[in-house]
Amino acid sequence: MYENEDDIIANEQTIVYCQHDTTGHLGIFVSGSVSRKEHTEFTANMDYIDVLPPGLYETSISPAEKGEDAELFERDYLLEFMPRNFAELDRSVMHKPEDDRRFATVARISEINLGMYRLFMQPWLKAIMTPEAARFIRRMHPIRLGYKLLSDRNPLSVPLPVMAEAVRKNRHPVEQDNLFKALETMGSDQLVAGLNTMRDLRDSSTEKMFMDIYGQPLLQAAVGLYGDAHVHRRRPGAEPEHRRFIEQRQEALREKIAQGSAHEAVMRSLIYVLGGAPATDERNFKRLRASRAELEPGIKLSDFKNLVREQFFILKLDRSRR
Repeated sequence: MYENEDDIIANEQTIVYCQHDTTGHLGIFVSGSVSRKEHTEFTANMDYIDVLPPGLYETSISPAEKGEDAELFERDYLLEFMPRNFAELDRSVMHKPEDDRRFATVARISEINLGMYRLFMQPWLKAIMTPEAARFIRRMHPIRLGYKLLSDRNPLSVPLPVMAEAVRKNRHPVEQDNLFKALETMGSDQLVAGLNTMRDLRDSSTEKMFMDIYGQPLLQAAVGLYGDAHVHRRRPGAEPEHRRFIEQRQEALREKIAQGSAHEAVMRSLIYVLGGAPATDERNFKRLRASRAELEPGIKLSDFKNLVREQFFILKLDRSRR
């Protein structure tokens, strides 16, 4: 949506991303360790993220080393924000425009297939399908059927509780050099190796088939995408109306450079000093909160956030006239 980090700032957006060395896209939501660490830090620092100046930031979470600033630590971890640009982000994401064309081709073909289905197949299916047939199809779905076959509804599962109880009563550990224990270990290792090989073979063959089919220039041209796969994307910062709004906003900020009270002056000075650091963390937010409480205890947090952002934009617009 944005061409560069300046475009993000012009749209007054604060984008924060975090990388994890081991957890995948599902583990981000279901992993207990991620919930105790990353999720806790993000939710606890939501106000700080909201007050961050617009831009692109990478976060890192490290154990808190409580020394001289021990009173500024509230938890066992420290959340740190580092400004980033698109070049640094691309090195991590390893973005490839040709992949965008392939996935855009998949999306276009899917839309074409959906249109053909709705035009030719859906009316006939609606005419011949009954509620009873629909219920039967839902019940026979492989995922639902798999659970039913292993549930109490299956008559063949009746002896399982009795067998499980008998096994539970007669369980006892065996020595590591037991023949059956060794055979079990060997069989388990072979099963794991076989499943891993099947998974790798499946993934590589699926990837190759995807590349061979949707990477064809002729197919991409047939669906109108052999060129730039981004041409259909609207960029909010590229709209003429938004550019005029940015110009008006910049002109209004220029008029405020020489205006303001001690609050604006102190906040602008703090942002100027902190802006020279390569990174910032939650301790700086606590210092900002302390400054807010000292300058004007009655100011609302929302007004404080607006003050920080406005002074940031003034410094960004004309740093030499601070």
